[in-house]
Amino acid sequence: MPPDSDRELLEQFRTALVQQDLAPATVRAYLHDLKILQDWLDWIHGPGAVRLTEVRTIDLIAFRKHLIQDKGQQPTTVNRRVQALRTFFPSASS
Repeated sequence: MPPDSDRELLEQFRTALVQQDLAPATVRAYLHDLKILQDWLDWIHGPGAVRLTEVRTIDLIAFRKHLIQDKGQQPTTVNRRVQALRTFFPSASS
C-alpha cells in the first residue's frame, strides 16, 4: 500500500536504510538531504505543492544546480546529497 504522506514515505525510507545496515549517521544525513530537497521544492513550487512521489527528473537536476550554483556547496557535499537522492529515487540513477 502506498504511503499517504511524505512523512510516511520518509519513515519507510528510514526503515529500509536501517535494514540495509547503513550507519546511523548516514541514515540521518540521507533523511536530512531529503528534507533539504523538500524545503527547496516548497520554495520553488509553493508549500506542499509537490509531494516526493511527484518529483520529476527535471526537479532533481534543478536541485543539484541550485546546490552548486546558488548555495556554492562543495562537490563532496553535492555528491553525497545526490547519492541520497539516487537511493530514494532509484530511477534517477540512470
